[in-house]
Amino acid sequence: MPTYIYEASTERIELIIVEHDTQICETIIVQREQEGAIVSAEISGGIFKESVNILTRSNTKVIEDKAFVNISNIRLENFIREIYSCYILDWHEEYINTHIVLDKDWWLKIHFSDGTNMERMGSAGYPPHWKKFWKKIQELKNHLE
Repeated sequence: MPTYIYEASTERIELIIVEHDTQICETIIVQREQEGAIVSAEISGGIFKESVNILTRSNTKVIEDKAFVNISNIRLENFIREIYSCYILDWHEEYINTHIVLDKDWWLKIHFSDGTNMERMGSAGYPPHWKKFWKKIQELKNHLE
């Protein structure tokens, strides 16, 4: 199936990163809505007693105890196109590096409009184009703050 079909049917993207040395967990959620999307980003663990919302924009809204910021349809479509350009559909299900102990674990879950999901994960191991993917995630977060 062509990539643009996956792009158009992407309903929700969840990314969780856990750093072993600090025990900090970062969660980023992008959820498609009628007009654009809502994005959540929070940190927990380590020195944080509870989850801390890292979004500071004034238009932050709370849904089910999570803070979300709205983004436009154009920003959403650009973001989705950019992460799919990292060939995430070609990533293996797991990337495990047993030679490195203190690094990061990560989980990526994408929900599609037909009810199917795609899950990928890693432990101190990363797929091709991970740096580009991570840069796009950071750019999205920076756009929100």
